[in-house]
Amino acid sequence: MKSTLAQALIERGVINDNTRIIADCPVRAMGEIPTMVEMTLTVDKAVIKDGVIWLDASNKSGKIFRVPSEQVKWIDGMNPVRLAAAYDI
Repeated sequence: MKSTLAQALIERGVINDNTRIIADCPVRAMGEIPTMVEMTLTVDKAVIKDGVIWLDASNKSGKIFRVPSEQVKWIDGMNPVRLAAAYDI
């Protein structure tokens, strides 16, 4: 999802606390090899830093990930572009 779309969704209140997202998150695989894994997360807060929108989100076990908006694939079960169209954004 592009930063401009993420900012519009945050401003309209579509992305807020407790919003469920699916995003690619950095993890360590076997042998401590860094890799990306698609995870379901719950948004805790949105942070705008240096023009990039980051979502602080946690998984079921409570581990917090800072995910850039570009890595978000789904928001509350919908594609971000389709969700924005539903809200006329």
